[in-house]
Amino acid sequence: MALVGVLVSLVGLGAVYLLRYELARLGLGLATYTHDAGAARQLTVPMRDGALLQTQVYLPKGGPRHPTVLIRNPYNIANVFGFVCGVFVRYGYACVHQDVRGRMGSEGEWTPLAHEREDGLDTLAWLVEQPFQDGNIALWGMSYLAAVQWAVADRLPPQVKTMVPMVFATDAYPVHYGGGMYRHEIFTAWAALMPGDSMRLDHGDEYSAAVAHRPHAEVDEKFFGRRLPWYRSWITSPNRADAAWQNPALVAFREAPRQTAVPVLMFGGWYDFFLPGQLEDFRQLATRSESRLVIGPWHHLQRSEVDQPGDIGIGGQWRQTLNWLDHHLRGAPLEGPTGVVQTYVYGEGRWRVRSAFPPPDAESRRWFLTDLARAPHCAGGTLSATTTATASVSYRYDPDDPVPAHGGATVLAFAFRTFDAVAPGPRAIDGICRRPDVLTFRSAPLAEPVRLAGSAIVDLLVSSTAPDTAFSAKLMEVRPDGTTIHVREAIRAVSYREGDGEGPPKPYLPGSKVGLALTLSAIEWTFPPGSRIRLDVSSSSFPVYHAHPNRFGPWAEQTGADVATNTVHSGSRLTLPVARD
Repeated sequence: MALVGVLVSLVGLGAVYLLRYELARLGLGLATYTHDAGAARQLTVPMRDGALLQTQVYLPKGGPRHPTVLIRNPYNIANVFGFVCGVFVRYGYACVHQDVRGRMGSEGEWTPLAHEREDGLDTLAWLVEQPFQDGNIALWGMSYLAAVQWAVADRLPPQVKTMVPMVFATDAYPVHYGGGMYRHEIFTAWAALMPGDSMRLDHGDEYSAAVAHRPHAEVDEKFFGRRLPWYRSWITSPNRADAAWQNPALVAFREAPRQTAVPVLMFGGWYDFFLPGQLEDFRQLATRSESRLVIGPWHHLQRSEVDQPGDIGIGGQWRQTLNWLDHHLRGAPLEGPTGVVQTYVYGEGRWRVRSAFPPPDAESRRWFLTDLARAPHCAGGTLSATTTATASVSYRYDPDDPVPAHGGATVLAFAFRTFDAVAPGPRAIDGICRRPDVLTFRSAPLAEPVRLAGSAIVDLLVSSTAPDTAFSAKLMEVRPDGTTIHVREAIRAVSYREGDGEGPPKPYLPGSKVGLALTLSAIEWTFPPGSRIRLDVSSSSFPVYHAHPNRFGPWAEQTGADVATNTVHSGSRLTLPVARD
């Protein structure tokens, strides 16, 4: 009987494997496939310096020439992108998948983004000569697979009719640093994953050790197994003017949207860390009137953990993508407008379509941080329409006991599964207000809905006993049952009080009052009647950001840390851009 059970299981697994494309189609809610899969072959494509890049070509049955989708990829994920090509093939597209230089089966040295322009152009030059493509090519992919599209966007051959870059932005600096603070949960995690020619999903423990280690500049050799010059350049370059962010490849990336000549379909997520830059890319896009930006309730994997109606999951993205490709590569009618930003509204469960986001006519609504003496307790201080007499509240910030992060957009390690990571998205937060280094402020229950549409700003008047430190702010919704949901957060070092690294850090005189402006990334979120707006102020959100050591100087070179007493003064305030519509 045991043998019979094993055989039945094997037969069942075999059936699932054979039906995997049909099951995927049904699960995503896609139209019936139009083609059967045809030939597939593996080959190598030579680059200008002789390096051979491993490439797979997937073709549909029927006809010698087909519209073609090109995917260039650095990740070995159990042939996920081979499966993606299988879906495209079943809708009549040829699909070309290539391992980027130095990854998996491709020759050369792996350095993030360093060779993607030349290699991408060489691959396109090869592709336009291939007999299977019919002169209509699209570029497709997410994250790094979107980066390789922007790398060639200004020099596309005429056969390339469109691009579909998802969850990526072209300006590298602000996704590494926010307010002078490094984003560990994104790029330290990514460095732990990508030290060699294939992913290291077993590096979760090494990542956890690396984010807590000082000096951080040595963690690549100490924990990741090799020296990573590219990672060292990131963590030792906290200012935009530093050479790491001004090399020609990254400058060309920043300029790419202005130089793009084809329509672009962009997908972003409210809880994806690339979103602020993606909004700017769409604003600058030369073909904006012919393009579309869709922002859903998704994190970096383009999925949502909560608050997602069925029509806007990955299936919705696939439906838009297939229609977009059918239009631009085959001449089919295009569904939906162009020149717009399509946004999902949290708290309302619906979409809005605007010519721009944030909407330019949003009304600023201000709340002051008052009742400061009550702020160190869960009952909290008050978010009030008026300020109070001069007052202040202090707390002890210890970099070796930072406030743990909960939810949010500035996270990536969760995608690697084996990493001990911060869960993404609008997560419920429980008990963090009981920490003595967290100040809490709440509004009265709202009498009417408040729709945040854009970037909230927290202006803090602060002081510290340290020569440098940081202050963080977390915006939340408190529901009538007491459930508290993460909406947005930001952090800023006192030495970066005059900007986000546009100039060098500015020394701070301990004990002096200074102003800090913390700009939270844009979102469309409706606080319903009966809910409260909550703002927490502290000095850390670890490991989303590095724990500031309370010392002035390059953070990655600090060998130790000090405890500081940090103070928030009256006059501090929260400003929300509230949609008029």
